[in-house]
Amino acid sequence: MTTLTVNTGMSLKQTFLDIAGTQHLIAISNGHPGLDVLDIIVNNKIRVNVRLADNEKKTFELCSLCANNSASPAPW
Repeated sequence: MTTLTVNTGMSLKQTFLDIAGTQHLIAISNGHPGLDVLDIIVNNKIRVNVRLADNEKKTFELCSLCANNSASPAPW
């Protein structure tokens, strides 16, 4: 688990390496004020652009992202 704090108008990048193959979920809990957009990149191939509202929570299944090979927002 990680917490990322972003000041207004700033952009940050956070990278996670050596993630076990058994780890397959990404859970996002946005703050207030929160992020408008979050980009998730998996294995430098799959990119998901996630639109977020303040206080919104979303969960993504990594296996589904990889199987879909989609660059559009996932509807979970």
